Amino acid sequence: MNYMQKIKQIIISQNKGDFRKTLTKYSYIYGTQDFISFTKNPIYKAYTNEVKLLKLILPKILAMQNLNIYELGIGDGTKAEYLLNNLNNVVKYTGIDISKDMINFAKHKNKM
Repeated sequence: MNYMQKIKQIIISQNKGDFRKTLTKYSYIYGTQDFISFTKNPIYKAYTNEVKLLKLILPKILAMQNLNIYELGIGDGTKAEYLLNNLNNVVKYTGIDISKDMINFAKHKNKM
């Protein structure tokens, strides 16, 4: 079984509620682009659920003042892009990731 098949198998298990296996060890084995491609795969629901959650809680976030946001595991910066484009009350945004490539990708994407 190749690594993409293993990733798909883990994602399917997680979608069924089984979190005994993690994607962490596969995340950046073959680089940033591979990570981005599997997170955009329709079977990987964690990403779409995070975006749905952001949209759901956006009104509550907008009601807050002078926000400092720290995002752990920024990935490709999509959630940062959504937050920064929809919030005018963010004083400081800090994205943190174990991959320098992902940080650079997110910075470039968001022109930070």
